[in-house]
Amino acid sequence: MYDSLFTAFIAEKEAVGRSPHTIKKYRLHIVHCLVWLDNRPLSRASLSAYLNHLRTIKTPNTTANYFADMVVFCTWMFDNDHISPNPATRLKPRRSVRRMPSYSQPQIRGLLDGASVRDTALILAFLDTGLRLAEMQSLERTGVDWATGHFSVIGKGDKQRSGWFSVYALHAIKRYLATRTDNHAALWVGRSGPLHPQAIHRIISRQAAGAGIRGDVRRLIHSFRATFARNYMKQGGDEFSLAALLGHTTLTMTRRYAELAEDDLRDKKQRINPLAADIEEAA
Repeated sequence: MYDSLFTAFIAEKEAVGRSPHTIKKYRLHIVHCLVWLDNRPLSRASLSAYLNHLRTIKTPNTTANYFADMVVFCTWMFDNDHISPNPATRLKPRRSVRRMPSYSQPQIRGLLDGASVRDTALILAFLDTGLRLAEMQSLERTGVDWATGHFSVIGKGDKQRSGWFSVYALHAIKRYLATRTDNHAALWVGRSGPLHPQAIHRIISRQAAGAGIRGDVRRLIHSFRATFARNYMKQGGDEFSLAALLGHTTLTMTRRYAELAEDDLRDKKQRINPLAADIEEAA
C-alpha cells in the first residue's frame, strides 16, 4: 500500500544528502513496520499496536530507534499531503537512559601497555580529540598543521569542523610518522597501505583483549569519544565548546556525553563541600 511512497521518500532523502548509513537504517526500520502492517492502513491504532509488538521483541532503545524512523516517514507523508492526520503525532516510546561507556584510567594504561608506536599514537589521538572512527581514518598527513596541531575533518552529515591535537598527542603522532618510509597521504597506515575502519577497530580490539578489558567496555571506539568528553568537562570545559569539538548541532547529545561518572561526582562533591560554608558560619 505504501511501497511507492516509501520509494519516493528514500529518493528524496538521498537527494538531500542523507548518509548511506541513514538510508540503510530507513530501509531496515521502515520496511519492518510496513511488512508488519501487511497492507493495513496506517492509523494511530495500528502504529500503537506495532509499537507494542516492538516492545515484545526488541530492547527499549532498539524499539525507540525503529519507531523513530517510522515517525520520520509518517511526518514526511503528512507534510507532502499523502496522509492526514499524522498518526505518529505524540507517539514516542521511552528510551532507557544509560551513561555513555568510557574508559577508566587503569583501562587506558592497559590499552597503552605494550602498544606499538603507531597504536600508541592512534589511541592517544582518539582520547585527545573525540573523533569518530570514520573521521580518524580519513585524516591525512597534509591535513594537519604540525606546528599548531590544528586539523579539519569532514564529520557526520558531511559537515566540516576543526580540531586540535594537544602537544602530547602531536608528539606521539610525529614519533610514529618518523618510523614511516612510505609516501601514502593517509595519516594511519598498515602493511598493506592506509588503514580501513575495520582495521582500526581490530587494532583497538587486540589491545583491549591484551589488557583483559575486552569484555568490560561496550563499544570500544565510541568509548574514546565519551572519555574525551568526560575529561574535557572535568578539566573545566563547557558544553557549548564541547558540542563544537564533537560535531554536535544541539546540546542534547553533548549532555549525554558530558555526564560525569559516579567517581567523578564523588570527587567533585568532596572538593566543593557545600556544607563547609554553613559549618564555618555556625562556628
